[in-house]
Amino acid sequence: MTIEQKIRKLLEEHGLWPEKNVDAVMKLYKETHPEVEDKVWKEPITAYPPQMVVVIWAGMRHTVVEWIDANCPEAFYRPMFTGEMDEN
Repeated sequence: MTIEQKIRKLLEEHGLWPEKNVDAVMKLYKETHPEVEDKVWKEPITAYPPQMVVVIWAGMRHTVVEWIDANCPEAFYRPMFTGEMDEN
């Protein structure tokens, strides 16, 4: 599994779908985080320490929330990316 596949899987597991939304968020993240080079996305997750995926995921969560707020602010899965839990 590549780093990109792992991040895409995490996005889907946290409720981001359909695939076109995952694609849009991935594109936005890559545009706003050029420090993650294109070659990194194609590398297997075993090519880097596990912390690499954790760091990318932390930034990705912020990007997802920005995307949700701009495109579907009522998304039921927003709390999955913010860490907020509805207490009702």
